Amino acid sequence: MRTMASFKVGRVSIVRELPQAAQSLPGELTGEAVSFLRVYLRRKNNRPLQSLFEIIKQVPESKCRAQIKRHLGTSPAKLKTFLESLPQYFSIEQDQVSLLPCKTRGEIEASLQVPRHAGDAQRQPRNICVVTDPAYCAKAVNELLAEKVIGVDCEGECLGITGRLTLVQISTVQGDVFLIDIIADRDKHAMFYLGRLKELLESPDVVKVFHNCRSDSAALYCQFGVTLRNVFDTECAYQVLMDQHNIDVKQPIPGLNHVCQIFGGPLNEVNEDIKYRMSHDHGYWGYRPMSRDMVIYAAADVFALLPDVYYNMKKALDPGWTSQFQQLCQANVDWHFSRHSSGL
Repeated sequence: MRTMASFKVGRVSIVRELPQAAQSLPGELTGEAVSFLRVYLRRKNNRPLQSLFEIIKQVPESKCRAQIKRHLGTSPAKLKTFLESLPQYFSIEQDQVSLLPCKTRGEIEASLQVPRHAGDAQRQPRNICVVTDPAYCAKAVNELLAEKVIGVDCEGECLGITGRLTLVQISTVQGDVFLIDIIADRDKHAMFYLGRLKELLESPDVVKVFHNCRSDSAALYCQFGVTLRNVFDTECAYQVLMDQHNIDVKQPIPGLNHVCQIFGGPLNEVNEDIKYRMSHDHGYWGYRPMSRDMVIYAAADVFALLPDVYYNMKKALDPGWTSQFQQLCQANVDWHFSRHSSGL
């Protein structure tokens, strides 16, 4: 949207368009701008304001959103105003810019810890339904399309671009879990088209909560032509929360159980036997009929995502980091494109 200025000369009103750079930076881009500035301050902390300003002007727009570059690169004074508005990240003394002391992962996780109540970790699904018929799948999808948010997970044989996807798990806020058996029908596409699973996963109106959707998205797109939309990836949320609270360096992303321990989700306490079989038998998720252990494990992984983990992480995310979070989620959804183009 263009910004217009209006003023009068005598009886004549003059409307003039303000320069794009003079407009304020939308709040949701704050985190993205902070991350951009951190790159250069981590290379050399305690940098002169003028030096940082010159770097911003020279950075190609391929490495920085044009809107952020225009805003921060307007003048040293405007850059200083932006930095001073974020004292939780930056310090300016005598026009020398530095990053504030960083926090450790443990310190940040402690500040985010959601109080747990007795029994939280052992909560179980209300219902678990194994779906083997495309017609029944279509009925279930019809109900799921009315949900605002669902949890989603996938299992398969070395799941990925070529690793066969065999199971799609879906959970609801109410605690219902659907295990959709993709290989139950001889037509592997039946659940996605006759069963309308593609319609659900591509719906822009239903939030899909994943924990690290990279391999899932790769299998869904490359094997079934499904493009995930409206994804809330808890792995990305964790990463942004670390950045939002001034983490010292990039950390390995923890598994789902660790995220559940912080944000109040039930734990998937899989027994050692199934854990061993999953790690040593790459065809494990292709066995049919599924064993009781397989059903329990698959249901627990997707049940854990809703409602507590999703709502507590969403509440903890600062609106100023919205753009950064959305970019990371989309990068996970599109991960297979870079893998495919590189021949991996």
